[in-house]
Amino acid sequence: MKLKIRDLYWILGRHSQTSLRSKALLYKAMIIPIWSYGIEIWGSTSESNLSCLQSYQSKTLRMIAGADWYINNECIHRDLEMPTVREKIQNISSRHITRLAAHPNDLAACLPLRRAYRRLKRADPLDLPSRRSRIPG
Repeated sequence: MKLKIRDLYWILGRHSQTSLRSKALLYKAMIIPIWSYGIEIWGSTSESNLSCLQSYQSKTLRMIAGADWYINNECIHRDLEMPTVREKIQNISSRHITRLAAHPNDLAACLPLRRAYRRLKRADPLDLPSRRSRIPG
């Protein structure tokens, strides 16, 4: 991901003449698919991994917007209409659960949504939509 941003710095960076709307569209089309691939599975990773991804996303959006250090990350996300990493994970995982429940294949539709027994106390990817209240925002 870092290499892709470096390759695109000439068009996404602060000194680029590209419009902010176009920069945001390029980010959505080229960068987000890289870090969101397989998000239904790895979305329940540890908070430290999610915070690393979130800080990288915030730095990239700050570079795209040309925002100074004193601008809040929440403002940048809101102005560029970009979801945070946690919001993206929750949206995609809830869509995945809805699609799985309404799947035309009987075997896929009958998959258990919750495991009865977990050996480790790790979050399950299907727990993500319900984790919304526990995640600090």
